[in-house]
Amino acid sequence: MLDVEFDFAKPKKNVTVKCYLMNLQNEATGEVIYGTGKNKAEAQADANTKVPRGHKLKHCDIVR
Repeated sequence: MLDVEFDFAKPKKNVTVKCYLMNLQNEATGEVIYGTGKNKAEAQADANTKVPRGHKLKHCDIVR
């Protein structure tokens, strides 16, 4: 008897977000930060690790 298993896993999908930076006085700087992850929350968390000191993220949109 032939015992064969096939693994038809779903293709891995990554989400990329584009987040705008604001300084701590709530002024837009015009700069953007990109983040990637398995979903929007993980991508946003990745982008948050790249924020320079004295800034915060504002309006993260899915790019891909």
